[in-house]
Amino acid sequence: MLLVQRQGRTSEVSNLLVPKTTFWVYKELEQLVTRIERLGPSYRTRVAHGKKKAVDRLPTYLDEITPTIRLLSYKSRFEHTWGGNKNEFLYSDQPFEEFFLLLHDAEQSNYQFKGPENSLRSSFWEPLREVDLDRVLDAKIRDNLKKNLNK
Repeated sequence: MLLVQRQGRTSEVSNLLVPKTTFWVYKELEQLVTRIERLGPSYRTRVAHGKKKAVDRLPTYLDEITPTIRLLSYKSRFEHTWGGNKNEFLYSDQPFEEFFLLLHDAEQSNYQFKGPENSLRSSFWEPLREVDLDRVLDAKIRDNLKKNLNK
């Protein structure tokens, strides 16, 4: 980030990194740093002198890493989104709070829902009841999600 600050592009990098890395785990962030480090000292020197911009390589690197945590992983874990016979639903404990916290993080980071993720989000919100949101213990997060539910 120091090189980015020198280039005066801190907010640009934050706007690029935060939404794309919302669901990343430490190992994925480590992969990103490793890829940037592999550019080598000569590249970093050119960046420091303004001849090249490390920031310009970020979009490519960000798109190459698939996050371990994905909203689509939750599709089969909720009775009303899994799509099978309700009598054959396998899970006794549906991860409402966990999923809601991911949605909250996504909203706070301006995460861009795409394709199947977006359709899962909409199919999930429609049958949801406010009582399900009461499972979220943090009142601020719960109220924010309820406000979005009513949109």
